Amino acid sequence: MEMQDLGYYERQLNVALDALNRIVNTCEEDADLNSKITDAFDAVDDASSKVQELLSELKEEQA
Repeated sequence: MEMQDLGYYERQLNVALDALNRIVNTCEEDADLNSKITDAFDAVDDASSKVQELLSELKEEQA
């Protein structure tokens, strides 16, 4: 996978994190929904972290 591809996925994950964060902030009254959205947020956050790690590794390999 190339850096361009990972950069694209990183941007998409950041958009998803932002959207999920806004949804969590508006759904605090519904505990079940809030829990599910928080789980989704955590999953996207984990994926974003992994993409950032992969980007760092690729940058180091190309240096």
